[in-house]
Amino acid sequence: MSHFDIVQWVDFARNLTAPDRRAVLEEHLEACAECRTTVDLLLKVASTAANEAGMEPPEHVVTRAKSIFPASAREEGNNLRRLIATLVFDPFAEPLTAGVRSEYRPVRQLVYRAGDYFVDLRLDAERDSTAVTLVGQIANYSAPADSLASIPIFLMAGRKVVRETVSNGFGEFSLEYTPRTNLRLCLPLVESGVQLEVPLNQLLPAQ
Repeated sequence: MSHFDIVQWVDFARNLTAPDRRAVLEEHLEACAECRTTVDLLLKVASTAANEAGMEPPEHVVTRAKSIFPASAREEGNNLRRLIATLVFDPFAEPLTAGVRSEYRPVRQLVYRAGDYFVDLRLDAERDSTAVTLVGQIANYSAPADSLASIPIFLMAGRKVVRETVSNGFGEFSLEYTPRTNLRLCLPLVESGVQLEVPLNQLLPAQ
């Protein structure tokens, strides 16, 4: 590329070169096929970048993107305060009526609490299937009017994201997974500065 470095060609493609210097570069381009190829590529990149500058991604995409770092780095520490949810309602804790103890109960409804937040979970498992459909809803009982839409929901196995989804306008979400040990739901509430974590180790299909 002769005595011209790539930085000069980048400035040239972005139209940032002084007029006198640009004239020198244009003269060189007329005689150098290699540099013309490089500049043609840089011009295409500059044109694409300029066209995309005015594009606005959907709000829910931005929210998820902002939450990816806290979700992946939660074990290493971040600025979100962790709230570990505790189970406050589980009908499976109650014994079945005498005479029906062998009844198959494929649906399980649970309620967890973490600070002012409640997470309702419904687990549905077919008898001959290893998969569980989890439907949930998050609510802030101290501020029920607050929107909990577009909250990222991560199903984690240790530090690995197994499944992910986003809550709808009512704070509802759903996903399907195969039960195993060391699973938990992670719900980073970036604007509130907290991250809810719901342990799922005991949530196995009904037998």
